[in-house]
Amino acid sequence: MGSGIYWWLFAGSVIVVITGIVLLLAWLFGRSASRARVTSEETPLVILQRRYAQGEIGPDEYARVRSDLLSNASAPAGNKENTE
Repeated sequence: MGSGIYWWLFAGSVIVVITGIVLLLAWLFGRSASRARVTSEETPLVILQRRYAQGEIGPDEYARVRSDLLSNASAPAGNKENTE
């Protein structure tokens, strides 16, 4: 009867270690995936075109945002308005 508790302690510690390894791997892979998204070299216009092609935005919003992007791209750096 005394050895039963040691078996449960061993099994519990194995479960904790395996869970820790799985969480560590998930965290590492999650960080590398988010880092890949951040370092994407897509321009705002390419992202807009992709979203329009995938149907995420409609033609009216596409035209409005495209117009904004193209007008802001041609404006001097000091004259850009912050629309946020």
